[in-house]
Amino acid sequence: MSNFCNSCGISIPNGQSFCSMCYGDPAYGRDGYYEHYLREQERKEEEARLEEAEYERMIEEKQNAIN
Repeated sequence: MSNFCNSCGISIPNGQSFCSMCYGDPAYGRDGYYEHYLREQERKEEEARLEEAEYERMIEEKQNAIN
């Protein structure tokens, strides 16, 4: 039997009334949605930092080539 979040309707483990996202606590329940979201945000931020560092490196190389 499926159980769904009383707020957003996403599927959650039996015994929970809300998913961790709607509850606002990454450690709430056993669904792991909020924890997954936070890990994904960290991954995206790291990817953005690496892209920016690469962009800055390319700009510096072009400036050095001009001088």
